[in-house]
Amino acid sequence: MILDYQTDDGRELHRLAKLYVLPAELGQVKLAELQPPANLGTQGFADDLNRLYPCFNRASTLLSSLYFLEKRGEIRRDLAPRVADRLNRAIHYFDLEDQVNQFERQYEANHKQAAEDLADSDFALVIEYDDQPKQRMYPLRNATEVKAAADYLYRYRDQIPWDLRHTMAERIADKADEHLAALGSLESFVHKQAGHGVGRPSDIVKEIRARSVVAKKADMKSMLQTLAAEIEARPAELLTNDRLVKLAGTLEAVDRSIGLTHQYDLGWRRPEDVLFAGLFKQAAEEVKDLCPLLSGTTYSINSFARLPLDRVRETLGDQVANGSRSGFDLDTRKFADIARTLPLGDAELLDRLLQDVGIEPVGHVASAALHEVPDEQLWSRLADVYERNTTSA
Repeated sequence: MILDYQTDDGRELHRLAKLYVLPAELGQVKLAELQPPANLGTQGFADDLNRLYPCFNRASTLLSSLYFLEKRGEIRRDLAPRVADRLNRAIHYFDLEDQVNQFERQYEANHKQAAEDLADSDFALVIEYDDQPKQRMYPLRNATEVKAAADYLYRYRDQIPWDLRHTMAERIADKADEHLAALGSLESFVHKQAGHGVGRPSDIVKEIRARSVVAKKADMKSMLQTLAAEIEARPAELLTNDRLVKLAGTLEAVDRSIGLTHQYDLGWRRPEDVLFAGLFKQAAEEVKDLCPLLSGTTYSINSFARLPLDRVRETLGDQVANGSRSGFDLDTRKFADIARTLPLGDAELLDRLLQDVGIEPVGHVASAALHEVPDEQLWSRLADVYERNTTSA
């Protein structure tokens, strides 16, 4: 299977040359300039795990961008976003955004599917009226269209009702993952609209009570005060994710009725910014860089770079040390993979070693408490962790 230009015998490049207008600078590149140096480290590859998609100079980055554009659907789904991120950094470093954007426009033209052949889920906005034909707007066939839909949702966020906005955001988020669309500054916004987060219960109660103060009608004031009191008393039961989504619609309706929607940028927070403040995606990315031990402590994997390999050998033995090596140095990722599996006694030895060399834990592991938790309980556990961490911060 051909994934990048290193594994291509020339036939794939010949095919791509017919589909794309290749930049003139590629025609002037010598073959030797595309060959990764023998001593090139993994940092010179967008796929550093498999040493694919070289990006050590302009030519290799440009050609790897083209192959990745065509082959990303064949890459392991959990690995593709990492490769895309590393490749995007190389593109920015070598100032190749214009050339790569041209590749993307040509790719979209080559792969564009007729709108009539698409399912409703392939559109960000679908409107149905009883007496009118169904309207389907903002197709999501590629990364450019996904970004356009996200931009539309942001620009008209205060005019589009929550229920419709939530549905649109779910579709945009799903398609952004499918097409590896980098939403940039809009990523957090889209995921909050989609309900992909967890708010701090005390903040939610505070926002509801603040609305009860400015509400003029007695029945609404009473309803908000009662709601705040019930959430404060039973957050785990009342703040499940599906109820949070419904609560966002309720609070938006309240805001419209008492005129707060015009003051969202003047001090009042939008309901979804409170209800889904801590995004699941951000939490998942942070977890990837943490190493929990059976002893209950959690360390930043990057901090292991300060751990001498000989001290690991002295404390935990040859098997652990040899399994953690990369050349003559400690490989932090390999070491973290082993450290997670250490039995309690060895984990406690490691704690003492880390403390001895000045490496402090970032906290106590919360992930173990979340394993095998039923879906209806997971949110309340996350909310509890978020509450404790942000309160102590």
